[in-house]
Amino acid sequence: MMLDARPSHRDSDAAMKIADVRVMRADIPVRRPHKMSFTTLEAVNFVFVRLEATDGQVGWGEAACLGGPTWSEESAESVAAIVERYVAPWLRGSEATGIEAVSREMARRVQGNPFARAAVEMALWDLNARALGVPVHRLLGGRVRDRVPLSWSLAVADHDAEIEEARAKVAAGHRIFKVKTGALAWAEDVARVRRLREALGPEIALRVDANQGWDRPTALRAIRALEPFNLTSSSSPSRAGTWRAWRRSGAVSMCRSWRTSPAAPRTTPSRWRVSEASASSGSSSPSPRALPAVSPSPASPRRRA
Repeated sequence: MMLDARPSHRDSDAAMKIADVRVMRADIPVRRPHKMSFTTLEAVNFVFVRLEATDGQVGWGEAACLGGPTWSEESAESVAAIVERYVAPWLRGSEATGIEAVSREMARRVQGNPFARAAVEMALWDLNARALGVPVHRLLGGRVRDRVPLSWSLAVADHDAEIEEARAKVAAGHRIFKVKTGALAWAEDVARVRRLREALGPEIALRVDANQGWDRPTALRAIRALEPFNLTSSSSPSRAGTWRAWRRSGAVSMCRSWRTSPAAPRTTPSRWRVSEASASSGSSSPSPRALPAVSPSPASPRRRA
């Protein structure tokens, strides 16, 4: 039997260590002011994490923050501080290929702060993929789809300009719009959605996102009033803890029914159903068959703007 004296691929991987960690901040202007329930955005605050390995390979990660620690618990300043002061010192010299080991060590050393930790982990995945000369999806089990429909957020102070912007995006190929609500009176938000539905037609998907800007009574009134406009979802209507309390107490059950339109052979969202149950009825949660139409506000990087 002949033995191959050449170093194995695993041996070469093990030699790759993190040599340098750099953190950069950038405030990138948006195309027009983005009016949300908690602020009006003029720029998105980014933190970029650059990892360089001992063999010269480089990987990049990022975290995007909106308007400081209001949209989430983190800001660009806190993300940069966490990575620079509490992650970078021990990350230097670590095995670049040990993504899971590094992630667990970060979780041990840094409680919470998911944006900061995600930016570092993203850079590790990018670094390893570049070192192997493959896309990141190859390391995560392979590509499932080659395209993802994009949602365009509408948060324009001038309602006429908002409709024109939506029409221009439809002409460019957009078919999904998220309407930012909660900055105005709920009835005015309902009027905005009505005008958008009338202007864009029934085939365009509309959803609303109050960014936790409504209280419980307002959320119920608004969602009932939005029922005729065939929305696909309502995101973050009120504070996350408050909404979970609704679900636990059985005070509110929201579900969505679906239908298949004969004119279009595809599944499309039908009407919303909002029902109130007595807290003393003994019901602790909606029916397990019900699909939640209103999602709670997650405190994680999955939260979308």
